[in-house]
Amino acid sequence: MNSRILSPLALLFTACASMAAEPLQLPLRTRGKDDGPAREVVKAWDAAKSALIICDMWDAHTCPNSAARVGELAPRVDAVAKALRARGALIIHCPSDTMKFYEGTQLMVEHVEKYWCPSTTSAAILGGKPFHFIGETAR
Repeated sequence: MNSRILSPLALLFTACASMAAEPLQLPLRTRGKDDGPAREVVKAWDAAKSALIICDMWDAHTCPNSAARVGELAPRVDAVAKALRARGALIIHCPSDTMKFYEGTQLMVEHVEKYWCPSTTSAAILGGKPFHFIGETAR
């Protein structure tokens, strides 16, 4: 392969690898029990252990106002999904009436429950026992 092509490709792969390794800096708001003013803290977030679930982003809708809202929201959701995917996150497109599609798979346990929100959700979808971390008691 021509070295003029190989060098930019190597640079691109290195840039992508380093971007994927960088944790996200996620600004979070928290408020104490006394309902005082909210404060913002920045936490590091490993995108590779995260999933973005895009639910009910339809290309058409029977309600014109809903279609207009989705039309305004879709470009921003797309940008976020692309940025997270570049950092190793799993992107799940999940219209609400298609959950049967995931029945019998480990998708929910492997990528959503394990890293994001352990619950009994996958047990309801997949059947069987819900995922729990080692040493974690069932809720």
